Amino acid sequence: MNKHALHLLAIISIFSFTACSSNEIGESKDVAADKIYQGYSIRYSEGEKEVTLRAQYRFAGKNGTTLVLSKPSYIAFDYVRLEVDSSDGSGAYYATRRDTGLMLGAKHSFVFAGIDKKEYENSFMLNIFKLENVPAEASRKKPLVLTYTFEPGYQLQKDDYIEVSSSGTDSSFNYTFSSKDTPDQLLVPVTDLKKQKGKTLTLDITLYRNVAMQQVTSEGGAMEIKYALKPVTLTLTD
Repeated sequence: MNKHALHLLAIISIFSFTACSSNEIGESKDVAADKIYQGYSIRYSEGEKEVTLRAQYRFAGKNGTTLVLSKPSYIAFDYVRLEVDSSDGSGAYYATRRDTGLMLGAKHSFVFAGIDKKEYENSFMLNIFKLENVPAEASRKKPLVLTYTFEPGYQLQKDDYIEVSSSGTDSSFNYTFSSKDTPDQLLVPVTDLKKQKGKTLTLDITLYRNVAMQQVTSEGGAMEIKYALKPVTLTLTD
């Protein structure tokens, strides 16, 4: 378990990625199909009616020029082809939103076909992430331990992590839990609980998963899942 250092590193990484990524737009017909980088993201917040999915293709690596897929190239999610967009200023991308009830706890896939008609299929399972038996109260005199589960069952992998942070407090904290920590448990130490001056404590908990790609070009790719739980509020006792 690592505290502020890992959180700071994550923030720096995000800003560095944003700052260095190209927003220029090219066409995939001008690039060898095997030199296209595949990027996929899945975003969900507990309670929302839809899951947001996004695919983006680049030339010259993960920060390179974004690409519009030239026919006969295409991208399909669960075998439904997606249309290109560029409305948010991040270059060319392909996005869709799907009903949460159909997405959670099931296997899904992106299929990318290059201009050479070769297909690359990459699948993922959107496991339901949730807390178990959340207490109504937390004592300032002992560590707060929260238990989480996945359905279907899943264990954090090497590059996965869960971020737990406080909100609405002048004594904030942030912890990151990875596969190296106690499985299925999130722990807030007494030291941070004692610093809380309010009568309640609100926690934001988010899962970050890096899904292993099954079929990639020589340029590689990445698939990321961000799954945020509803904020958890507990009454603090002495």
